[in-house]
Amino acid sequence: MEQLGVSKDEAERLKQDLGAMAETDPQSASGLQVILGSLLQPIINEIRYASEVYSKMELTDGKKIEKIILTGGSAHLPGLAKELTAALNVNVYIGDPWARVITPEELRPVLDEIGPKLSVSVGLAMREID
Repeated sequence: MEQLGVSKDEAERLKQDLGAMAETDPQSASGLQVILGSLLQPIINEIRYASEVYSKMELTDGKKIEKIILTGGSAHLPGLAKELTAALNVNVYIGDPWARVITPEELRPVLDEIGPKLSVSVGLAMREID
């Protein structure tokens, strides 16, 4: 939003349009990768910094982050997980809040689409379940 100089609503619409365009037109996916790469650099820098701080903490005994799980609506941006994996040299996955929930199979396509947006809600709903 800030880098493109557009409103929050316009940025969300652009994000959704780019995602839809990449799904229907594979050639546009390469253009999306260029845009995504430049917009992701500040986020990648912050993740690297946070990872370094984490590994230097006393309680972690020098452990390194082994994987990153993306949640939220932006998790479905085409190529996001792949771009982050390449940039950070860490496996990046799209979170599936339904992994431990029994759901009708015919709902799976819809649940896969909305899952990252509902990760916190599903997690909170399941916190008392053993």
